[in-house]
Amino acid sequence: MPAFEIDIKKNRNFYRKRRNNIRKISLIVILSLFIAFAWSLNNYFISKPFKVVIFNNKILPNEYLKSFLLSDLEYKNFFCVSPRKISNNLKKSLPLIDELVVRKYLIPKKKIYLLVKEKPIWASLFYKTINPGEVSFVTDGAEIVNLNKTNIANYPEYLLPIHVDNIDLLKSSQIILLKKIYELVKTINFKIDGFYITSANELDIKANENTFVLHVGPINESAISSIKNKKINELLQFAKKQNIEVNYLDITLETSAILKTNQKNDINNDKKGLFNRLKR
Repeated sequence: MPAFEIDIKKNRNFYRKRRNNIRKISLIVILSLFIAFAWSLNNYFISKPFKVVIFNNKILPNEYLKSFLLSDLEYKNFFCVSPRKISNNLKKSLPLIDELVVRKYLIPKKKIYLLVKEKPIWASLFYKTINPGEVSFVTDGAEIVNLNKTNIANYPEYLLPIHVDNIDLLKSSQIILLKKIYELVKTINFKIDGFYITSANELDIKANENTFVLHVGPINESAISSIKNKKINELLQFAKKQNIEVNYLDITLETSAILKTNQKNDINNDKKGLFNRLKR
């Protein structure tokens, strides 16, 4: 083989080896940079804190909601976090939340936005077995939601107090009826102090600074009919014209009502004393 052909072959092998070495080194450098970038990116999404912005919550405080969110996202990659899962988990953990919209942003800074819609509340429950540090709310959907007093940012302006002797006897269907009864009795000319449900699961409504009791009786559809049909305002106005101070009104009878005109300090003596029956 001529010498010049041998030189060409050597040069060709040399440049081939050099090219392969350059490729290997370039590949190692690229892989190293990629690993470093991936590690930095992963560290950014896991370690670096993110901002939480909460809107429209009135009862639940921001810090309380944020603590649930952070506990749910602990040790998770922010990039892989699902807003839908966040929403579902928070709604399960916090039954007072009706709807929750979650938005996640990566750029320019990590952020999570929570748009909260709380369930409407119309009453607060008081019963013997409740934890002293808790408050029990009643929603429009007849749900009973217990919250620690420290986890309440703002109380609604007015909640109807409902005192229950035996909470285990109170059914969801009766809570719905209580809401309807409340809407009805708000039209009566007295100031409602609270609902009182006895151990027999019957309803008394106290009003006018506990100087008047409206005995509604069993919590059922008949109670609503009685309130509608008894024309309570007319009965009270009639008694007032007769200079009768009514302390107690029983509307459980089908075709009549019973008025009690005893003194104020006898108001809690159920159905004892002097009664006057007024026929419709």
